[in-house]
Amino acid sequence: GERMKILFMDDDKTTQKVAREMLKTLSCEVDFASNGSEAVNKYEKATEEGKYFDIVILDIVIPEGDDGIKTLKKIRQINPKAKVIALTGFANREIITNYKKYGFSSAIEKPFTLEKLKTTLNIR
Repeated sequence: GERMKILFMDDDKTTQKVAREMLKTLSCEVDFASNGSEAVNKYEKATEEGKYFDIVILDIVIPEGDDGIKTLKKIRQINPKAKVIALTGFANREIITNYKKYGFSSAIEKPFTLEKLKTTLNIR
């Protein structure tokens, strides 16, 4: 089958490295963005080229520029049906519990395990 394509936004290089390894293990294709505008640009470009991302993972807290919630809104403008997962640390637990209220499809807490990532992405 087609490999799952994932767009992963996180400003932390270590998290990107961990995610890259895990997603490779899960046979996913992954593209990284460090901030909101980069994520939106990559999403838009992929959509225009017909190379859709199956899932977008957005870190909620981004020090520079748009945070995960603003970025989510912009991605939904491009594709209202986009599957977007909130990624957040302990400080923003509320989003983990109420991700639907914020418009996310699912949520995952940092630090995450391979198992947790696999379940969240719904990979059989």
